[in-house]
Amino acid sequence: PDRLETSARFEITTTFINAYLYGSIAADLEYYVGLGLGIGSGIVYYKSDLNNDDFFSRVADKASGAQLLAGLDWKLADNFILETRLFYRAMELQYVSLTGGGFTLGLVMPF
Repeated sequence: PDRLETSARFEITTTFINAYLYGSIAADLEYYVGLGLGIGSGIVYYKSDLNNDDFFSRVADKASGAQLLAGLDWKLADNFILETRLFYRAMELQYVSLTGGGFTLGLVMPF
């Protein structure tokens, strides 16, 4: 049987539409949680072992998925906000499940 043997290389483009719920924790601190649905397309290159012969496979596929987001906005001054964001994303390609998350921290100027 064909099996994934090494790490794959992904060339994926995704587009998500997110909806957020905001709330106030304190006078200068807000939280938000969000949910997004998205679509993607891309190419996956991976090395497989079939009948003891090594070869590289290339899969082009379309995907759909969802992501969850949560974060805090802390108003430092009238023109600056310290923003944190935590997210987790899951997408399904034909042969590969793409799951993972991340964390961002940034200083933003609202307008």
